Amino acid sequence: MSEKWDVVIVGAGIGGLTAAAMLVKAGLRVLVLERTTHFGGTAYVYKRKGFTFPMGPLGFSTPSLVGGILKSLDGEDLKLSPIQYRIKAFDLDIPLSLPFPKMIEELTRIFPAERKSVSQFFKDMEEMISAIQFPEQGLNRSILENGEKRSAQAYLSGLIDDWRLRRVLGSQGTQEPYSSLPLLAATWNLISNEGVWYPGG
Repeated sequence: MSEKWDVVIVGAGIGGLTAAAMLVKAGLRVLVLERTTHFGGTAYVYKRKGFTFPMGPLGFSTPSLVGGILKSLDGEDLKLSPIQYRIKAFDLDIPLSLPFPKMIEELTRIFPAERKSVSQFFKDMEEMISAIQFPEQGLNRSILENGEKRSAQAYLSGLIDDWRLRRVLGSQGTQEPYSSLPLLAATWNLISNEGVWYPGG
């Protein structure tokens, strides 16, 4: 290969293609290498017997970042819609993607005996989220270190009496809680505060 390139990108997934497009727009000569027969990485679908199956994620967070990158590349605004998560289990229908104040309202309506515990849970999640976002400020490092040492299961067992609510809060599903507190807080922040979005159309 005798051509000269400013940049070689290995992998034609969404990240590689986005980087390539931005570099080309900046005037660089870019070569993208991909070992598979399709580009886009996991942003891909396949069809079997009349059905379409997605290969990867159906949505993303940080919509302003994604929208800003795409707008800088093609000048168009990305139309986004939020994904609304719910869990239907234990003979209950529970929303999961509401802002924390609304989550507290809904969960205390469904589990009235757990009112104080639900409020305390989301207060603790807010504190952990703040520590994650600003790990060098004040006591945040200590909050994170202590959170890493304590499992979500141990934390919730000491806070919540209703086993169904422990599972919903601890896994956003029906499983026993299995993560650390910082990971649990980051997951709740993603689902309830930042949201998960998908492109319109």
